[in-house]
Amino acid sequence: PSAVYLLGRIYAVNHHVASRFHYTLTEDEIILTGPENKSIEDLLVLFYKKEAKLYLSDRVYELSEQTNFAAESVRITSAKTRWGSCGRQRNIALTWRLMAHHPDTIDYVILHELAHIKHPNHGRRFWKQVLDWDSSAHFHRRALKDSRYRIPL
Repeated sequence: PSAVYLLGRIYAVNHHVASRFHYTLTEDEIILTGPENKSIEDLLVLFYKKEAKLYLSDRVYELSEQTNFAAESVRITSAKTRWGSCGRQRNIALTWRLMAHHPDTIDYVILHELAHIKHPNHGRRFWKQVLDWDSSAHFHRRALKDSRYRIPL
């Protein structure tokens, strides 16, 4: 791909050969460098995973503090059909594929998973909790289906 989405914005992608993986993120461009045997797709996956580990982990802990619903841990996955999950031990898993979406949509997914700490189902009280935290939750839920933000990797 010559362009991809990151946090709801489109960036041009440039690729250079180098001995090790490295990336640079500018105002409008992602510059990927990596070994000759790695495709641009492979390098993009590495890029998204590294960015997700930084951004999503920090955001979970920030929203945990704001909501007083503490997550025990955060794990980044490569799930293709599930944006996130929250286990009984308050361990939250989020796919790196969320990184294409707007930050507000990502926050919705995180708040959705944090609500599962108290409400382990999708019942009325669960949705009330989510809507108390994010009054635009229904909009953000629909935004997750927007094909522009699908990462086909």
